[in-house]
Amino acid sequence: MRQKNSSAFGGQSLLLHAPNTPLTGELLPSHHRRRWSAALLGSTLVAGLLSGGSASAVAGSDPVPDGAHSFTTKINFGDISACSGALIAPNWVVTAKSCFVEGPAPVAAGAPTQPTTVVVGRTDLTDPTGYETPAVAITPHPDRNLALVRISRRMVEVPAIPIAAIEPASAETLTVSGYGRTSTEWVPNRLHAAPFTVQEVDPELISIDGATADATICKGDAGGPVFRESNGDPQLVAINNTSWQKGCLGETATQDGATGTRVDDLADWIQENTPPGCNAAGWATGSQVSQVVQSGDYTGD
Repeated sequence: MRQKNSSAFGGQSLLLHAPNTPLTGELLPSHHRRRWSAALLGSTLVAGLLSGGSASAVAGSDPVPDGAHSFTTKINFGDISACSGALIAPNWVVTAKSCFVEGPAPVAAGAPTQPTTVVVGRTDLTDPTGYETPAVAITPHPDRNLALVRISRRMVEVPAIPIAAIEPASAETLTVSGYGRTSTEWVPNRLHAAPFTVQEVDPELISIDGATADATICKGDAGGPVFRESNGDPQLVAINNTSWQKGCLGETATQDGATGTRVDDLADWIQENTPPGCNAAGWATGSQVSQVVQSGDYTGD
């Protein structure tokens, strides 16, 4: 994870979306267009092709100590791309919808079109700690670059991050974590994180700048968590969407800035689409009690 020059609109694939890729940018109010359209002109943060070894992480950031931010996940979409995500419930991960783009067809609900694995609770990818489990279903958001991923194993050992109940504010400092490219590594084996400052808040997006000189979001950080820490407790505010990728290894952009897809206002949609007690086939087991999202906390186990 470096800081800001291509868009985090996808996983780590080197297949960057074309400039002006229609996300939600064209829906932004006119007084935001200049800054937001500039951020969206950056390449998407789709991870680099795995065969070419161009994954990405937060550049200009610090390696995360073992066990920290364990809700951050790494998602491998076949041999096509890799990106980051966040565990929001024992069976559910949220990430960027663009992580699952394959060809011109839109991402559809259902089983992934490529074998997909999710790594959870593993700060160092070379370490045997943590878990690796298949993804069995994807639920794309209809309007935002966001998707819910159901995993086959219930991660009761790894604390999920709750959805924030309070919207982000201008000048607020948030933390971004991810497994994307850094300024010196194409495919880092360790989770990185850095602080970012909110510049603008839109109904669907936030604009962020690195709070330190070299912090940048790179390919492979797509879908990674953007979160606040309140009294030491993390709360998920957004996920990585687009970035200029300034300072990321192999990038030449000189502009700073990134955007995140807001999740703080999607609690109802997430609740409706993340039923608890599902087995790997998607059938409900045990009680049919719906998941509760209250004060930014997930329950329903």
